[in-house]
Formats: sequence, structure tokens, C-alpha cells
Amino acid sequence: MNLKEAITMQLKFKLLNKNIVILKGNTSEFLSPKLLNLPIKKPSLENINKNLFKSEYLELLTEFSNLDFLTFNQYLLHYLYQDKNLAIDNIYLYNSNWETESEIVHGNIKIFENKDKKTDDQETFGDIEKSEIFDFVNIESNDNAKNEDINSKLKSLIIEKINNDGIASQNLFILDLAESIYSDKNTQLDIAKLNSLIDMFTNEINQITHKIKPSNFKLIILIKNDQIFNSILFNNNQEITSLTIPNPSLEERKSFFNIRGRLFKKLANKLITKKEINDASAITNGLTFRELFQLEVFSNKIDNIKDFKELYRLCFFEKKESEWEKINAENLNKFLEDFDNKVKGQSHVGIKIKDTLIRSQVGLQGILQSSDIQKNSKPKGTLFFAGPTGVGKTESAKALSEFIFNDANQIIRFDMSEYNHEESDQKLLGAAPGYIGYETGGTLTNAVLQKPFSILLFDEIEKANSKIFDKFLQILEDGRLTSSKGELVDFSETFIIFTSNIGASTMPKDGDSKKIQEHFISEVKKYFSDELKRPEILNRIGIPNIIPFNKITSLEIKLDIIKSKIKKIKEFLLKEKNIKLIFDDSIEAYYTLVANNVDDSMGARSLILFLETDLVKAISNIIFKNRELIEKKLSESEDDDGLVNLKLKYVSSNDSRGFKEEIF
Repeated sequence: MNLKEAITMQLKFKLLNKNIVILKGNTSEFLSPKLLNLPIKKPSLENINKNLFKSEYLELLTEFSNLDFLTFNQYLLHYLYQDKNLAIDNIYLYNSNWETESEIVHGNIKIFENKDKKTDDQETFGDIEKSEIFDFVNIESNDNAKNEDINSKLKSLIIEKINNDGIASQNLFILDLAESIYSDKNTQLDIAKLNSLIDMFTNEINQITHKIKPSNFKLIILIKNDQIFNSILFNNNQEITSLTIPNPSLEERKSFFNIRGRLFKKLANKLITKKEINDASAITNGLTFRELFQLEVFSNKIDNIKDFKELYRLCFFEKKESEWEKINAENLNKFLEDFDNKVKGQSHVGIKIKDTLIRSQVGLQGILQSSDIQKNSKPKGTLFFAGPTGVGKTESAKALSEFIFNDANQIIRFDMSEYNHEESDQKLLGAAPGYIGYETGGTLTNAVLQKPFSILLFDEIEKANSKIFDKFLQILEDGRLTSSKGELVDFSETFIIFTSNIGASTMPKDGDSKKIQEHFISEVKKYFSDELKRPEILNRIGIPNIIPFNKITSLEIKLDIIKSKIKKIKEFLLKEKNIKLIFDDSIEAYYTLVANNVDDSMGARSLILFLETDLVKAISNIIFKNRELIEKKLSESEDDDGLVNLKLKYVSSNDSRGFKEEIF
């Protein structure tokens, strides 16, 4: 169902059959009647703000132009009032700032509003070419500081209308709460009061009119975030129906750019050709027309914008270029070399990452899994690292981050053991309106909004509550996710890595790399299919994207890891302490000692722990003990570098071992 179908046929059908319709989702939208070929017209300019009978109002309607656009509630007023099948005589529109003394009448449409303030929409879109229809209905945005008990007011007014006007006419009441904020701090617009209002429509009106649905009194409630209506009070009420207003479809976005593309005047590559329009339509998957209008305004305030993709990044990510597009054959080969230096014994992992980056750079990543090739907005890559602890899963993610962003800490890491409760999805996306923590937002959505270009590392994913996987399905499929606050979060510039220890406890103790890799792939498949019973998650990740890591048992690989860690110690001392650390040939015997006296089941972590508690401890004690001597030699140094040499010799006997130092 596209946007036009929802706001015309679906809306009409539900209103004809039910007394109360809750409109959820994209209810703050801006709509262009010409763009969507909507079955409505506008009043002539000279009759705006006049009190007209309905027959007079209908006779004075004119055509919309290409540049006319309406707020969502403006559209509702005119569509519902003009539709012959609905035959509505009176429409009353209230928003969360309604004050009783502010009543404006257009035909038999009455709008209750605060007339003293300029709307946010007028400020935002003041520079857009538009017709006077934009000012036809001046609807105020939400201001909780002055928010009154709208439910009680509306309830009293409806009873008054019934008593004064009788029940012969068709009356529609629209309660616009699309911009209202529901939180633990807002007591004016809570569920209990809304339920009281709905109860009046379902019980009190029927008692007064002696009619069972559908009655002549109908109610539409507009809400942006539908979680407030996830209640038994609403879901079990037979007189209530709901309709989710979707964002514009691909074809509807194409219509937008076909009609309004020429208004993006400052783009070097104008939105004129079919390819440019198709590209813009694909990039904006998940955006509303309101956001497209914002892009239009933004584009005409910024200079030196090459094309729409650059505009989109600048508007939503605050940067023109993507680090992902800087990938080329030369630096990818360098990546493999650097990866092998950082992550020992896992060359196949580096190759798999390289292949994924190439597909992403060309634009073919996930193309076969996308239902529409022009909507391919998936993350840059998705990989599932499987294997025992300490084999380099996190280090591999850091190596990728350093290659793309020149920063190993551009990773956003989530310890999934912290998300093992039933409500953990709310921790990721944000609490529902009305619940504690709503205003804080979700850890995942906040992180990606703050750092849209990033590596997302979901560590030990098997420890997460299974409910969370529903959100991952949406991210992997659409590359978009809506937070609890209604914010659209774009994952198209992220690279997602899941890590897991699934199968580590049953890993064969003896076996070659191929046998161990087959074991981990098999165990991951069993976990999703048999234990979780969610094979669709595995299908979305892709079995070829499960990368099993080799067990670290080879003496050669262990020695390589030890030497890489020693190199790190040397680099730190030289850079931060001006100490040049030197080992004599005896250090090789120490390396072998370390490699042969660790727990292989702990992988590289056991090597690192041994070095920290032995070698690093010894070096620290030596520097601390000789601190005054080192400082004196540094001050007396005649070299420009100002270095002091610390030479260590490994010595061992039957009953002791350690390091002897020489400082010069």
C-alpha cells in the first residue's frame, strides 16, 4: 500500500465502517495534491476565511498548482469535507495547543488554534514557492508548556454540539496529536484521558443518539508514534480501527523529483535526467515528503554541491564525502598487508572483508537480496565472526575501522550480554512514549544518529534476547530503522559485524583448520535454525558471511602475536617516555617460554595476560626503580632525539628467571 492509497481509499473505507479511526505513522507529512493526483481542490483565494455554507464552498473550488502543498491535517479537512460518499457536514479540528477562544471558520470546517504564534512549518518553509493555500489553515505546533487539558475540552464541546445541533448532521472531530510529546513529564495528554474521550464516543454518544455504529459523530486521532496505542483499552475496542500512514513509495518519490527537481537550483548536476531522478529517489528511501521539502530548502542555501548524493550526506550526515568511496585497488592491497600484521593466523578473514568492501564500493553489496534494486540502501557490509575467545574477532573489526576511518576506535561496540531481557529492544531503540527513559532515546539509534559513518560491532550476539533479532532483520533488509521518538535512522553508511562464541565449548580439541571452521559454521546454523527457530535471520545475514576463525595453536602464530605485542610496548615507550627498549638475543628463549606455557583455549588473550603479568610488570618495576637515573640521562642527552636506552637481558635458572637491565 502506497501513501496515496492509504490517505484516500483506505482512510475512507475505515471511516465509513468505524466511529473512531486512529491514524499512526507519517501523520506530520506535507502533501502536494498535484504531485499525488489527490481527489481534492482548494477554495478560491477571495473566499478564504469566509463562513460559507457547504454548497457555496464546493462551488468555489479551484485547481491546485504544481507548487501547492498542504500539511497532513489540512489535507484531511479538505478531502473528508469534499468527498461525496462520506457526506460530512461539519468538521472540527483540534490540536494540542487548542484554546477555546480561537475559532476560525472556513465553510463548515472549524479550526481551533492559537493565533498568536507563527508555526514552525511557516518558519521552515518560508522560502519555498507556494500558493496561498498554505495559509488557509494555520495549525499550531505543540508547546507542552502551555498545553491544556484538550481531552476534557473536546469532550465537553462534543456533548454541547450534540445537545445544541441535534444528531441529524454528520459531524467529524479531528484530534491532531501528531506533534505532541508523550513522556513521564507530560501529564496533560496521557492514555487515561484519551481513553476517557474514546469511551465517550463508544458509550455516551450511543446512549444519547440511541444508535449503534456507525454513528453521525466520528473521531479521528492523529498520532506520530503509535506505541501509545499499544494498549488493551484500544486494541480490544470494536469501534476503533487504525491506519498506519506509510512514507512515500519509490514511485511517489520519483513523482516528487519529476515535478520539483528543477527547484533544487544550486546543484551542479541538476535533477533533470531520468538517471539523476532515479538516483535521488533511491537515496531517499524511507524519507517523507516533508523531509524532501526540507532537502529542497537546504539545497538552495548551500553553495558548491556537486549532486544530490552529496546534498543528502551533507544534510543528514553533515559531511559531503563518504570514506567508503575512497576505497581503491591500491589501498585494499595495503589493507590485506596491514590486516595480517595486526591479526595473526586469520588471513582468510582479511580476504573476506576485502571482497565485501569491493562489492560495497561498486554498489552491488546485497543487491540480490533487495526486492528493488533502486531501493538498495543496505549497510555497507554484514559479517558474522564465529570462533573461540581470543582469536582476533574484535581486532579484525578494529583493523577494518583503522583502514576506513584511520581510527581503530571508530567502532561502536555493543556488549549483547547487556541486552538479554525481554525489554532489551527498548534499550536499543528507546523506551515507548509514557515510559521512563523515553526522552533519553536508544543506545543504538542515538549512536548511529551521532556517528552515521561507523563500524557497528555486536559482541557475543547469542547472549541477546531473541526479540532483538526482529530489529536486526529490518536493519539488514532496509538499512533504515525508526526510533521510539519517530526518528528515521539510516544504517546505509555503517558496516555491521556480529561476533559469537557459539560452538566454542564443543570445538574439536584435535583437528585441522578446515575441520574447525566447518564445526563453527555448522554450530551457528544449528543455533539459528534449531535453538532460536529463526532461520530467516541466518538467511538475511547469509551463510557465506559466517566467518569462522582459526584456533591459535601454532607455535609460529603464537610467536608472531607475542612479537607484535612487544612491538607495541616499544612504540609506546619511545613515543611517550623517550625510552628506547632493546632486547638481546636471549629474548627468543623468553618468547618460546611464553608460547609454551599458556592455555590454548583462551587464544591470544592468554598470551597477552602472560605478558602483562610478567614482562610488562618487570619493565614497569625497572623504570620505576630507575626513574631518577632515566630522568638525569634524558636531561644530559646531547642528541636531538633526547632518548635513553633501556637494554634487557632475559636470564633463567632452575629456580628463578627474570630480566637484567642496562640503562645508557
